[in-house]
Amino acid sequence: MNFKKNSKTIFLDKSFNQTIEDDVKLNIILSPSLYWVKKVSLSVKFVRDVIKFLPSIFEDQLLDNKEYKYFAYKDGDDFIAFAYDEKEILDLLKDKKISKSNIEHIYFAQSEFSNISVPIKINSNEVLYLKDN
Repeated sequence: MNFKKNSKTIFLDKSFNQTIEDDVKLNIILSPSLYWVKKVSLSVKFVRDVIKFLPSIFEDQLLDNKEYKYFAYKDGDDFIAFAYDEKEILDLLKDKKISKSNIEHIYFAQSEFSNISVPIKINSNEVLYLKDN
């Protein structure tokens, strides 16, 4: 994690309840409850080619009444792929009174915690852990 030193890092999920000051820049790590993720092996070289396949790769998991955006990055010979509802995330930021002007960067939890060795407590009911790579 290479965050700027003058930014505050928060883990954002639906139970987030901190007060954010107006002049604080934030690095936000999104909870896995806000998106879907898959590790995929495809015979393509570039991320831009993977993105084209993601709607069909995620179609069995996503709700029909929402509009999803997709993101992927290369991980060795595989790709880590994400599907997320941007409106849901923006609504949560608004609900938690986090201004867009406060946001430095937004990260997916799997990207930032890919090498964890012990479970990380998210809230009283959920943990983040590494399962089968």
